[in-house]
Parts: sequence; C-alpha cells; structure tokens
Amino acid sequence: MIVRAYIYEENMQPFDMATATNMTNGHTVVADLNGYIELPANNNDTIHIEAMGYVSKNYKAFEVPPRIIMQPAINELPAVEITAPKKKTNWLGIATGIAIVGAIIKYLTNE
Repeated sequence: MIVRAYIYEENMQPFDMATATNMTNGHTVVADLNGYIELPANNNDTIHIEAMGYVSKNYKAFEVPPRIIMQPAINELPAVEITAPKKKTNWLGIATGIAIVGAIIKYLTNE
C-alpha cells in the first residue's frame, strides 16, 4: 500500500518541511510544497509524522488520515531573574582627584 496525506500547520498552510517515516523499514519522505507525502507501507507499519517545533504524531499505516494538522509544541523555559551588576567604585580615580585638588589648594594658599 501507499500512504498518502497532506500535512498542514495549524493555520491550514501546507507544511512543506514535515517528514513522514515508516518506523518499520526506516523509509522517510519530506512533504512537498503542498504538504503532500507518499510513503510505501504495510497495513500495520507505524508511520511517524514530525516537524521541528511541532508535536509529532504516530499512526498505523491503514489509519493515516488524508489531512494531518500539526500542533506547535509549547516548551516553557524556567523563569530567569535578571539583575544589573553592581557598579564598582573607582577608588583610585577618587584618590587621584582628591590629591590633585589638595595640590591645587596647597599651591594657591602658599603664594
């Protein structure tokens, strides 16, 4: 038998990069620009439909529907707390500035 189906994204656009694999014999096909696949199989072979970022689906070859709608996989990442680094005090710059001001005051008061 030949498994034939159209694969769509959830917005009913053809899913041209989805793959269909016969898990029994390893034969894999990529959907064409119309989302169409044809895959040789026996009735009880398992057909695996997948696409990156979408929930994969498995069917027995005789149960593959003519239209398959893929659902996006929702992966939630754990919360991340972002904090600004503490600004370091430039003590060398402050000390240099105080020394210069002190030297200027000393110069001005000794004249």
